Amino acid sequence: RMSKAAQNMLTANLALDLKEAGVVVAALHPGIVATSMTGGKGTPADEVARDLRSLIDKLAPADSGRFFARDGNPIPW
Repeated sequence: RMSKAAQNMLTANLALDLKEAGVVVAALHPGIVATSMTGGKGTPADEVARDLRSLIDKLAPADSGRFFARDGNPIPW
């Protein structure tokens, strides 16, 4: 839990620190990715990567400091 809280604060602080430079900072949740660790259950990695890249391309300055699921839905801290 502490590492998650630290990651959340890092995202929020980087968003503030880099706002003037026009850099958008967001935390992204890929969901369950099909790997050997998940026993092959979940979404194939190439599909997850494609979805995350699409989401990143759509992020706007107003999204900076926020947390999003792979499908673009915001996740509350």
